[in-house]
Order: sequence, then structure tokens, then C-alpha cells
Amino acid sequence: MKTENGKWRAIIGVLLFFGVVSCGHQQDSLVGHWTAEKVNVDFDENIATPEMVRQLGELDKNNSIDITSDSLLVWVSNGDTLTSRCSLRGQTLFIDGKPFAQCSEGRLITEETTPLGKVTVQYTHQK
Repeated sequence: MKTENGKWRAIIGVLLFFGVVSCGHQQDSLVGHWTAEKVNVDFDENIATPEMVRQLGELDKNNSIDITSDSLLVWVSNGDTLTSRCSLRGQTLFIDGKPFAQCSEGRLITEETTPLGKVTVQYTHQK
């Protein structure tokens, strides 16, 4: 009976080890420089003019994200810089414990809801 418990503990230990290693590998794939590739501005046309929507979209195309191997994220948006710790849980990238972006098909996708509407930015990894 003791031998069976030892075998199960060893199997569970190996599975946990590979689970932790694979999570770390997924986070490692985010390390590097990300640039805005596509910006979708979905604003209420009764509040925002088409010119305002175009200008906001152009501004957000200059956004970038840098992620370092020690889980530090630097987000540059419209001249402002945010530096914070990040972590990946499932397909969601968190900064300071709050959801920041979704990881999907090799892209980071951020969504921001404002009183005028929603802005979605897709970032691609620069090699």
C-alpha cells in the first residue's frame, strides 16, 4: 500500500512539474517588444465626430508594450508610460492583479471602454 502511495505521489509530482514549466514557457513567449498593429475605435457617432475617431485611432497606433523576462511590463500609450508587474493566467495578461490584455493567436488584445465608446488594440510581437 505504501508503495502505491509513493507511485501516485511521484506521478502527481511529475505532472505538477510539467504544468509549472509549461506555464513559465507560455509567459516566456510574451517577452519582447509588441507594437500596435490594428486599432478599432467603436464610438457613439452622436458624441464623437468621425475626425475625432480617426485621430484617436492614429494616436493608439503608436502604442507599444515591452515585457521583460522578470515579468516587468512597460506600456507606452500616447506619450504616457506605465511600468508594472505582469503575470499570465490562462489567456489573460494581468498587471497589478487586474486584467490588461487577452492573448489570442500570437497577439495581445487590449480593450478600453470610455464614456465615448470602446477602443480595441491588437499588438503583434516584433522579432
